Amino acid sequence: MRYLGVPLTRAMFGRHHADLAVTEQTLRDSGLEWTVSRPPSHAHTSRKSVIMTKYARFVSLVCAGLFAGFLTSVLVLELSLRGFDSTVYTQVRLVELDSLDKLAVATLLPALIATAVLAYRTYRTTTGWSTVAALALLVFVLGLTLLVNLPINSDQLHWNAQSPPSNWTDVRDRWQIAHAVRTVAAVLAFAVLALAAPLPRTRPSSSPNTSTRRDRLRA
Repeated sequence: MRYLGVPLTRAMFGRHHADLAVTEQTLRDSGLEWTVSRPPSHAHTSRKSVIMTKYARFVSLVCAGLFAGFLTSVLVLELSLRGFDSTVYTQVRLVELDSLDKLAVATLLPALIATAVLAYRTYRTTTGWSTVAALALLVFVLGLTLLVNLPINSDQLHWNAQSPPSNWTDVRDRWQIAHAVRTVAAVLAFAVLALAAPLPRTRPSSSPNTSTRRDRLRA
């Protein structure tokens, strides 16, 4: 590929590469092994890539923030229900289950997808670790929801407010503990994303201005 690219480049740019041709010929004629310093390949990031990263960061922040706020609101409501009897608790839970699950899905899934895209696009930058940490927290929230909260939700859909099961307090406590844990994780994920957003995003390099490649120039 190298032997094909050089003639094509010379043919396309003509005189602009005359100095480069003279320099490389001098190196070849010397018969020595030289260390040639060139700009790093990632020195110029395409405008399209920058725009896609900004969009992913925006969607990730908005959806993660909405999801964390939603979980916090539900947590406050659930804690306030602890002072009421089984009839009131069951009635409120049935109202919650009517549509709140859809809101959770509508905010969590876009947050997961956008954060995964952002992690892929920034994992080699100085803020990559924070994005990966936020993604791990959101994945943890999803796993906890699937393992604990959703099965309880499905069971509570069949509860009767006038005659709830005898162990309703145990079920309530398990759901609320799991919900509190996932709320903390979601808030932390949003906080990490928000704190990382204004930070400069640079890629680590062995040299601040150049990357060194050792080549043996042959005639």
